[in-house]
Order: sequence, then structure tokens, then C-alpha cells
Amino acid sequence: MSSTNPADAIIPTDLGTAGAFDQSLLPLEYAGQEGDLNKGSFLIRATLEELAKIRELGIDLNNLDFIFDTRLNYDTLKAEEEKLQDDRRLGSLNPAARLFHAEARTLFLQTKRRSIEMLG
Repeated sequence: MSSTNPADAIIPTDLGTAGAFDQSLLPLEYAGQEGDLNKGSFLIRATLEELAKIRELGIDLNNLDFIFDTRLNYDTLKAEEEKLQDDRRLGSLNPAARLFHAEARTLFLQTKRRSIEMLG
């Protein structure tokens, strides 16, 4: 393998087999989050990043409805997140954070799977 840029350095490394890697769709940073509100907030940011990746791949008309629906769900969850953050600042423990986390996780996983389908 060669590089056309003299500033690039190529270091051959054995990464192992693909089966040795975690098969989970959730990013590693997700595991480090504490609490339903923080996990949900992380996942809606990750969803927005996946939408950006899909956009970079190019929008084909078959995916346009998916992108609009995902963005609408993202906006709804973002508004819910802001309300939950305000409640937390006021000292209110809101059980809706668990539902917010579940909805954010579902939206992220749907978006990530679609992104993977578009690549492959």
C-alpha cells in the first residue's frame, strides 16, 4: 500500500477478524453515560450524526421520507429533552426520562440500521 502524500505514514497493523469486534450498533461512549436523561441526550446527538452521514452518502428519493420522519422525531425528542433538563434544574425527578431514553434509543437504532443498509 502506498500513499501519494509524503506526510502520510502507513503503519501495518493486525486488527484481527471482524468477528472479534463488538457487534452492537450502539457507540462505545453510550456505555459511559449515567442516567436515562444523559443516555437519551447522547443518543439523539448520535442520531443527528447518523443523519449527517446519510446526507453525505447522498439522498436518494427512496430514503427521503425516512429522513424527514427521522428529523421530525429528532425535533420532538429534542424538545422533550429540553423540558426534562429544565425539570431537573428545578429539582424535579421526572419518570418520563426513562421513556425519553427508550424513544431516543429506538430512533438511533433505526437510523443507524438505515445508514448501514445504505452503505452495503
